[in-house]
Amino acid sequence: MTSPMGRRSSLPDDIIIFLLLNLPIKSLLRFKSICKSWYSSINDPEFIKLHLHNSSANISRQKILLTDNFSSFKYDHSSTHMPRILSIEASLSVDSKVMLFDPPLPRFRHECSYLQVCSCNGLVLMFDYHDMILWNPAIRKYKSIPIPNMLQRNRQCVRLGFDYDYVADDYKVLFVQVAGESYCYGQKIYNVQIFSVNNQS
Repeated sequence: MTSPMGRRSSLPDDIIIFLLLNLPIKSLLRFKSICKSWYSSINDPEFIKLHLHNSSANISRQKILLTDNFSSFKYDHSSTHMPRILSIEASLSVDSKVMLFDPPLPRFRHECSYLQVCSCNGLVLMFDYHDMILWNPAIRKYKSIPIPNMLQRNRQCVRLGFDYDYVADDYKVLFVQVAGESYCYGQKIYNVQIFSVNNQS
């Protein structure tokens, strides 16, 4: 990783890295503007992995994500219900903080009547048959993900899974969809597809 302070620091680089690795994400975002070397270190992929590992091992930084919009397969176009996303500290103590997040796309906040939400390592995957995005609430940024061909033809009756593939160093989305009219008749047939976020395919 890049030296975080260079010759201007009286502390060894490894001590500075250790201190940065143990900061919450909001503090890290502020410290990125201190100097170019800190910015480079905090953006380094290896640093990001180490910080994620530290945060995952610290129960006080873990969060539980809740949404109230998992109701059914039905897509009600007349619904005016606004999906709510809550983040609760995983310790579940009496003084646990609860945070309300607004979905990053305005349409998700006001026009969406069916929103699926999955999370992994602090990232949130959101899907509503028309759009799919990968969102990082901590830094308030998101990226659009192309909807696979399987769903372009038929976007009904879809369920998602979202996880990190440590071997490939890649986030992957699992799509499970009831095929054709089998949803209505007898034994169901399922189509399954795995989407790579890195490869966009």
